[in-house]
Formats: sequence, C-alpha cells, structure tokens
Amino acid sequence: MRKNCSMYCLTLFAIILALFIQIYAQDSSQKYRVIINSTNPVSQLTREQLSSYFLKRVTKWSNGSQIMPVDLIKTSDVRAAFSEDVLHRRVSSVEAYWHKQIFSGRGIPPAQVENDSLVILYIGRHPDGIGYIDANRKIEGLNVKGIKVVQ
Repeated sequence: MRKNCSMYCLTLFAIILALFIQIYAQDSSQKYRVIINSTNPVSQLTREQLSSYFLKRVTKWSNGSQIMPVDLIKTSDVRAAFSEDVLHRRVSSVEAYWHKQIFSGRGIPPAQVENDSLVILYIGRHPDGIGYIDANRKIEGLNVKGIKVVQ
C-alpha cells in the first residue's frame, strides 16, 4: 500500500513539474514578438539567427542587403525577455559585449529606441530592419509583420 502511494505521489509530482516547465517556457516566449518590414520575404528565423543579427555577427540578409536591428532601451522588460531568450545573456551582459566591441573597433550596437511604437516606426521606415515588441502589441494595418521564431 505504501509503495503504491509513493509511486502515485512521485508520478503526480512529475506531472506537476512538467506542467510548470511548459507554462514557464510558454510565458517567456510570449513576452515579445519579432517584427520585420512587411516587404521582407522572411517568415521565420531561428533563435541562433536572431542572436547573430542582434550581436551583428551576421550583417546581411540572404539577398545581400544590410540587416538593421533595433533594440528597446536597456530598462525594458521586453528587452530583458528577448535578451535572455534569444541572446542567452542578461541585458547588462549584452551592454558589456557592445562596450568591448566599440572599444576594440569591431562594431557598434543596434539602434535603441524607447518603446514599441518607435520600434514599429523604425521597422516601417527601414525595409531591412528587424526588431521586437511586446507580444500583445497590435501591428495589423502597419508596414510591419511578425515572424515565427523557431528553435
């Protein structure tokens, strides 16, 4: 009897833990939405590609045009979620990365803007732009589109 109870409790714990992990993973991926100009033919990117674009390790789209990433300001919760999920770094670590790049003459960071509206405006004005906004922000009718982020 005791063995059955232990097995039941262990199974129940494993199910609850799996549900918690799934909910947590969904929650972090739903805090931001990656957007590009509506004229850009890209429909999905991997997190690795996004990381390369935002850290400027890759600077050109497949058609040869310059990638123009835009970040939210460093105090943004959406930026924190994006940085941790895509770049696998805290915002402060990303800032340190850019200080090192600037000091060594190897690059400059993406443009930074204060809010989602300015990210949308930037992407709308730059056909090769890429950025991220709050996942709940409406973009219908604007000159931008959301893209799918895959593993």
